[in-house]
Amino acid sequence: MTQTAPDRGALVVSLDLELLWGYHDLTVTPILRQQCDGAREAVRRLLELFDKYGVPATWAIVGHLFLNQAERDAAGRPHPEHPRPTYARLTGDWFAALPSGDATACPEWYGHDLVEMIKGARQAQEIGCHTFSHVVFGEDGCDPTVAKAELDRCLALARAEGIEMKTIVFPRNKIGHLSLVREAGMQVYRGRDISPFPALPPSLQDAGAIVSRILSKPPAPVLPYRTPEGLINLPGSMFYLAATEWQRYVPMMFRTVVAKRGLRDAARQHRIFHLRLHPEALVFEADRLFAGLDSIFQEAARLRDGGRLQMLSMYDAAMQYVEPVTH
Repeated sequence: MTQTAPDRGALVVSLDLELLWGYHDLTVTPILRQQCDGAREAVRRLLELFDKYGVPATWAIVGHLFLNQAERDAAGRPHPEHPRPTYARLTGDWFAALPSGDATACPEWYGHDLVEMIKGARQAQEIGCHTFSHVVFGEDGCDPTVAKAELDRCLALARAEGIEMKTIVFPRNKIGHLSLVREAGMQVYRGRDISPFPALPPSLQDAGAIVSRILSKPPAPVLPYRTPEGLINLPGSMFYLAATEWQRYVPMMFRTVVAKRGLRDAARQHRIFHLRLHPEALVFEADRLFAGLDSIFQEAARLRDGGRLQMLSMYDAAMQYVEPVTH
């Protein structure tokens, strides 16, 4: 059967759900702790918003959040059989920051309740892989043994919950070990955002993205493509900024106006507007940030109701918009 090209654009939303696992190898500031403490309420509000507008988002979940407690050896070392990365910046054990308590005592390290919340959402959601403990695949110090263990453990925990993960989001968007990802059975990954200024060196790309907001330059609609490893890369379009530190000075219109332009461009070009975000980034100035998301999804719903846009998970969008295999 011949695959026909989509006759409309699409909105894809992907979320990195990690709590303190996203930062445990960095400096965990009081602001980060407060963000993680408020993440559950942010997840609840996001699911309500997705239900309101019919958004089947993709939640890339750190596998450790499926647990309620970590196994330990006689000396109290967590996950003693699990291979560790050996990053040059790392001075201690990879799991050194994990407290000895269980999910009740240490909710910022465990999240089975969040998994259940997402599984039980009225608007069906996709659950994808974010590795087991947020190991950064695309950084020196993560060898194939570590990468395979991270994938296998995350997928096994999900499978025990009746979830077959087909999509992966790499921690910190640093891509690596694609052949192992494919061997693990996954089919789609989130690639790096399409740069608004591709001529800039990598060290200046984040600054370039902020400049593009100020200039109201819309994020690029994207199309997925097949990689030599047999995976489908679905790049990002835009990251939804938090309102902490320097980001709190970014006016809301620099988030919403450019996103709506990106949606309209995606509808016109029959491409994908891929919005990515972190739930914990919505904790500070939550009402303002959620109002911004509501206005973005309202525009997406308007385009959908006019037959110009659809709302899809990462996996479904990759399957619909990738070029068919020809023989």
